[in-house]
Amino acid sequence: MNFSFEDFATIEQLAEESNGLTNANKLKWLIRNRETNGMDVCLKKFGKRWLIHKPTFFNWLANKEAA
Repeated sequence: MNFSFEDFATIEQLAEESNGLTNANKLKWLIRNRETNGMDVCLKKFGKRWLIHKPTFFNWLANKEAA
């Protein structure tokens, strides 16, 4: 699998790119609950920071059931 740096975003970057659809606090909550909600497939830990693989995240989000 090939990865590019452009495919990853920090919590803050993804929140900013979402045009108001989500915010950093919501993303942090999803990350804290990653093992139960399945978001763990979208994440890479880089030092102390979480990086979100955007293509995988959007696929995960598209396949989530509405709560």
